[in-house]
Amino acid sequence: MKQILHVCAFGSQRPGNFIESLMQLQNRMQDIGYETIYAFTEDAKDRSWCKDIQKTNRVYFLPVARARILPKTYLLIKQIYNENDIDIVHSHFELYDIPVTIMAPKKVKVFWHLHDAIKENYKNAKLSRKILYKLQYGLLSTRATMLTVSQLHGQFAVELGFNREKVVFVPNGINFDRFDGKYYPQNENQFLMFGWEVYRKGVDLVVDAEKYLRNSDYCINIVGLEQCERYIKDNTQSTQIHLLKPVDDVKQLFSKTKVFVHASRAEGLSYALLEAIYFGMYIICSDISENMFAKEFHGVDLFHNEDCDELKMLLGKYITRSGLEEKYVLENRKKLRQKYSIETWCDNVMKVYFEG
Repeated sequence: MKQILHVCAFGSQRPGNFIESLMQLQNRMQDIGYETIYAFTEDAKDRSWCKDIQKTNRVYFLPVARARILPKTYLLIKQIYNENDIDIVHSHFELYDIPVTIMAPKKVKVFWHLHDAIKENYKNAKLSRKILYKLQYGLLSTRATMLTVSQLHGQFAVELGFNREKVVFVPNGINFDRFDGKYYPQNENQFLMFGWEVYRKGVDLVVDAEKYLRNSDYCINIVGLEQCERYIKDNTQSTQIHLLKPVDDVKQLFSKTKVFVHASRAEGLSYALLEAIYFGMYIICSDISENMFAKEFHGVDLFHNEDCDELKMLLGKYITRSGLEEKYVLENRKKLRQKYSIETWCDNVMKVYFEG
């Protein structure tokens, strides 16, 4: 049996769509004679989803700090290659792209999967990190084919030196089957946003815009952790803004929400945005290029990135509007399944593997 190795800079507490996508891809690859091997970050070792994978697959663990230049990373990846007979290596989230490529035997087909907002990361990086970026996407990238979740990020990789002819746009896939298919029309004025990173996700924009709302009949729920909690505590006294902790089943949040607010300054292709459209919420969304796909769906309003005045107007608009009609929700769902299902994602990834 042939072998594919997924090397993932991923150790999140919750598996999300990323791990679900890998599991479906594993099944598809097994059907054509490929065994799947994984390498995750060291902090994935104790995650329940990772323990489940270890029951059926070989799994390795890699360091995170200074991983691109740490000798231990290269030795561990060399060990993986030595202990297996890898035919395809697929590196996700760019942290391990360099060592995976440098240590790969000549027969191995190398794929990099760009999920991250590298343009934003590059802009904020120190000079030494910018030099490493240029090495990664220039001189050290010649063996690799890139799958990118964002055409903008793929184009920026090209600007850094990556071969334009070897960049393929592959949108993320969603497991829509985990939603029960019901429609939950909401007329209560509940807004929801995810605020894992205050600046990148635009939490500050929503907090500033909310100060100017005149109607008091609403609630803005922001899902976040310590960074988000500190920002809200320090920057608003509003009783309408509530911090929520993450939950295992996002339906608990979505089923109570009329409007999903996606004010990000930088994204890949947002799983949460796709899920919110599918679930049937109105969407208030920044007009960064990664979000522009959402224009084709019913119930989506875009505002100019970082424009608090436009955001304020849209928040006020939906306070008095009833929930999105079911017929529009069903039309949205049909389009989403055609373009953004995990099945379609697997088709697209395998096409890149085998058709180039």
